[in-house]
Amino acid sequence: MTEQISLPMVGLKVKDVNGVYQNTAGIVVTKKQKVLELFFEDETSLVCTYDHKIMTPFGLKMAKKLRLYDHVIGEGHKHVKLIYIE
Repeated sequence: MTEQISLPMVGLKVKDVNGVYQNTAGIVVTKKQKVLELFFEDETSLVCTYDHKIMTPFGLKMAKKLRLYDHVIGEGHKHVKLIYIE
């Protein structure tokens, strides 16, 4: 049986397939995975798994395939440059 952890998140929003942000109650972690942190030029950051799909101007791309100075599409369809990967 896979260990499952529920993490409540206040104010967490996720983008649906139509690009509209929706409220969510939290996330469920079903297995341990390595993560990376992406830092953007607008001083935001994202911690995600290597296979997390990120929207770019060219479509979805796995986080592990992003490179420095790639642009991703953030809230409000704003293009944001990736400046550091940890």
